[in-house]
Amino acid sequence: MTEPKQREIVEDLRLIDESIVLKTKIDRINELIESEKFNSYYYYEKLLVFRQLNLLENELSTVMRLIQFNPREIKPHEQRLFDEHKELKEKIDNLRGYLDKFDTKNIIDEQNYQNTLILRRQLDVMIQYEKILMQRINKI
Repeated sequence: MTEPKQREIVEDLRLIDESIVLKTKIDRINELIESEKFNSYYYYEKLLVFRQLNLLENELSTVMRLIQFNPREIKPHEQRLFDEHKELKEKIDNLRGYLDKFDTKNIIDEQNYQNTLILRRQLDVMIQYEKILMQRINKI
């Protein structure tokens, strides 16, 4: 076996190990989210957990793509999917940044409180949609 081929195999094994570690972390976070304890968390604590989960899922997706890398031309509909995911991630990050400025406990105005709740619900739905896009991307 040639040395470049050996290095390629070693790198693949390293990536596989990394994917196992990431998957384990993702599973632990999902178990936490499904637990009763998670319900007692403050919104910002939950947001941090979801943010960490999202980062780990994206990292795992990248590692899996590297493991399965097969150079080929990206089809137009695949490129649109990648672009849509990128734009959605930017919108999620922007909305998170905006919502991080607010503490619902300190909002006295009922209308502002309701608007903040609506924006949080929107963020939750956007995160779910982003996960769906990631599932589609992972199948490419």
